[in-house]
Amino acid sequence: MNQLTNEPTTSKPDMNTKLKFILTISLFGIVTSSSIKAQDTVIHRNVTVEREYKPVIHDVGKINAGPNLMSLKVDKAVPKYSDFNLPLSVEHNIHTLPAAEIQHEKFRQLQQGLLRIGMGSHLNTLGDLSLPLIKDRDAKLDFNINHLGTFATQLHSLTKVGLDFVKEFDAVTINAGAKASHQYFRYYGDSFNKAGTPRNMNELGKEYGYAIFTEDIANTVNTNRMPMSWLQKDLLGDSLNTFWRAAAMLSIASNTSADNIQYHVGAKYNFFNSLNGLSEHYINTKGGMSIPVDKNRLGVDFEYANMMYRPNRSYFTTFNFWDYYSIMGLNPYFRMTGSTWDVRIGVKSSFAMTHGRSFSPSPDIKVEWQASPKFLAVYGGATGAYTINTMSDMTAENRYLYPDTRVEDTYTPINLYAGIKVRPVEGLLVDAFVDYRRIENQYFFVNKSYQLTHAANGITPLDSTVYSNRFDVVYSAASLVRLGCRVNYRYKNTVNVQLKTVHNQWKLTSELHAWHKPEWETDLTSEISLSKDFHLMASLLMESATHARLGNMVVPFNQKIDLNLGATYSLSRYWSTFIRVNNLLNSRYQDYLGYQVQGINGMIGMTFNLQ
Repeated sequence: MNQLTNEPTTSKPDMNTKLKFILTISLFGIVTSSSIKAQDTVIHRNVTVEREYKPVIHDVGKINAGPNLMSLKVDKAVPKYSDFNLPLSVEHNIHTLPAAEIQHEKFRQLQQGLLRIGMGSHLNTLGDLSLPLIKDRDAKLDFNINHLGTFATQLHSLTKVGLDFVKEFDAVTINAGAKASHQYFRYYGDSFNKAGTPRNMNELGKEYGYAIFTEDIANTVNTNRMPMSWLQKDLLGDSLNTFWRAAAMLSIASNTSADNIQYHVGAKYNFFNSLNGLSEHYINTKGGMSIPVDKNRLGVDFEYANMMYRPNRSYFTTFNFWDYYSIMGLNPYFRMTGSTWDVRIGVKSSFAMTHGRSFSPSPDIKVEWQASPKFLAVYGGATGAYTINTMSDMTAENRYLYPDTRVEDTYTPINLYAGIKVRPVEGLLVDAFVDYRRIENQYFFVNKSYQLTHAANGITPLDSTVYSNRFDVVYSAASLVRLGCRVNYRYKNTVNVQLKTVHNQWKLTSELHAWHKPEWETDLTSEISLSKDFHLMASLLMESATHARLGNMVVPFNQKIDLNLGATYSLSRYWSTFIRVNNLLNSRYQDYLGYQVQGINGMIGMTFNLQ
């Protein structure tokens, strides 16, 4: 998602048996992500835990210390809805080894190029190439290629390539970049009839012969968009789709001291193309400046976004959104900084220039106090956001979204939060928070529905409605209270354990449940280094039971549990080998209704240092 702010039914094995097994494994003390770094003191606010193609975790309420540059690295992932915890994302359908998980200390110190390849069951594939083309003190040029894919029934391939350039001068820093990605996947999920029973569209076509179904449009934005009709045999079955994405950007930021004027300005162009849907052109310009006022700073940030759309298929003679859309954001603020505290007071305003909300204000108040810089910090704030839900971002969150659905923007007029970070002993960090949000136009994914409009032969009432394996969205005003905690423990370079958990309490005005959004999310990761060359890893991901919607029916989801184990061994200074076993408990959960993840699977591979 792009924000005009700087904010951030299947059966399962017996749970008791699973939990006993998990506890046994946990006592063994192994990991995930060697990219998880311990926070030495609570002064360091910008801790980010990330795993390739999964959501990124940021500390709640962190205060950025400088201008917000428009960087253009090869993307890791976009959060689904939680900016604190790692929810189980759609990418668990692949279960391949994330590139960052075997980047151990030796390769980090070398800072050379890296090549990683892997192959596993279910025809899972991994490829990763990183080349620093320029490594000067004041200039860097990095080239990256990343690939994750599975080529079995649950086909999904995602390949990214990117260039990122940074050049520092005495007065300014220039950042430029370009990237592109290719995503190829199958709509392998189930479709359902009126009773919620899975039905194969090809079989229905043979059974009933000539039958025509017409789509339900849950939310009409463009009143000229007429519902489309399909022969039953052609109705969104086990077909394929391809997404292309590309981007280019340039930004300039001042390197002046705190006593002078500071500024930053940049522009970014994003292109998204759904082969069987729409194309999106997104142009984003942002900037800002601040001036010193005694020892404080007075500043303003601005942003202007333009979106343009066109159909890629003749049957989309019109589509369910405006063909042009623009938003402007303005954020004046006053910032006061002391040796152990930081306060920012401002106002955010967003203005729709052509459609949508004409004015969307929210506060911009953030406070952090390091009561004891080595042991204790507290933080809080009252903020908000206007979030532009581009098609590129929404299909990254749920690639099975119907390709004519441009999700409307989300407005959060108020977001209150408070938290505390404690470091009671060396190597242990605890970060706990409470967060309240009032949200207008919160979206939720539901299976897109079709109704029978003509049948040459008789058709049963139950089969006269089809809930497809594509997704639409419904909207509701909502409030969300989140209670969360992150605990990280690191002992020297031998043991690293991190637990993140969050409780989400939704209240909605027009929906029964927060569809596909769990009440509890938990992520436990651990690592043990048996020697400087041998590392063991494990991750345990869990979500509480949740609900999906089929028409007026509520479909419960069982809780999700996913245990992954792995190991790496360095054969020399220049190359190492890894092995990974994913979904060890063979859990058959679904991330979105109809789409079951892979069962137990494994991968082996090699990593080479390209010195």
